[in-house]
Amino acid sequence: MRNSQSKQLTLPFELMQQDLSAEYAEMVKQNWKITFSRQYVSSVYARRVMGFIAAQIKEDGEVRDYYQITVDKVIQETGISREDVYRRLKGVVYELSTICYFVESELDGRVVPRHLLDTTRFENPAGYYNGKLTVAFNPQLKGIVKQMSHYTLFELSTYVNFTSWYSMRLYEILYAYRDKQSVTFDIEDYREWMGCGKVLDREGNPRYDKKTGKPKYIKYTKHTDAISRTTNEPLKDFEGTDLEFKVYPIYEQRVGRGRPRIVQIGFDFVKKVMTPSERVALWCRNSEPFRKQYARLKEWKITDENIVKYAKVLGEKGINKLFYHFTEKNKSTKPIAEREKYCNWYINHVGNEMKTKEF
Repeated sequence: MRNSQSKQLTLPFELMQQDLSAEYAEMVKQNWKITFSRQYVSSVYARRVMGFIAAQIKEDGEVRDYYQITVDKVIQETGISREDVYRRLKGVVYELSTICYFVESELDGRVVPRHLLDTTRFENPAGYYNGKLTVAFNPQLKGIVKQMSHYTLFELSTYVNFTSWYSMRLYEILYAYRDKQSVTFDIEDYREWMGCGKVLDREGNPRYDKKTGKPKYIKYTKHTDAISRTTNEPLKDFEGTDLEFKVYPIYEQRVGRGRPRIVQIGFDFVKKVMTPSERVALWCRNSEPFRKQYARLKEWKITDENIVKYAKVLGEKGINKLFYHFTEKNKSTKPIAEREKYCNWYINHVGNEMKTKEF
């Protein structure tokens, strides 16, 4: 019998909704959160599928009612054999159907479950048939799903070709800190995120060993084992990328006998933090569409700092709207007098508005 236990989607997104009034959106932003305290080891194949869809969302700029991924697409992108892809995609259907978000209100403690897939459709329903996987998302989660497209297409290509679940999961976690030189996490939080946290009872409370009084873990009793087992493959997979790292345990500060406990885990990124100019140069090398847009952005005297800050927020369509606005304004009775001053002010204004509307 298949394990039908509901799983939470393991991408660390903020709560997002579309078409909300400003007042309600602000309430959602302040008082609701997606809880990701329990992480489950979903298959590499399910995560690859989500990566393919993220690339399509980035290209479209919006979330479709449904997506279809063919066996040929998976083979082309990953090099996996046709026979293996057929077998794995069937399993992805079962796996995605168990993914569930738990939205918790911090005001009154209400918890509302929202499954990732829309299983009510009659036309193009979520499922697998004749070499084609159809994924239809729950309309209530479209805003959340859209946030998968925060990776660049180059980064998605790297992501979907990882063969280790730990590499995929750690990539998601560390990606948010890619502009820093180092980052530390509480060891218990890290274990939860990596699928090796505490064993919970039916009421959601940690279980403890009756003899030792120590908490029981899903796997890896020792923190040292949890650190080494969850980072061995990522250490190899991340070599040469922006997220190449060194990892180490951080011990408690104590005076007296006994070995100090591991309380945190630290990651030092091997590559130094890129300057805005270095980052846009990398984006230009990896993306021909961005390279062309970058040239036009510089014609309007927009700084590299603002390009790095807002390019991903605006997306290709949003940047094209900037060009249209600048061009039309120059045709008006009050054309742009100082491009550097006005255009940088305007991209800040539009970019911050976009960020606000995301909630």
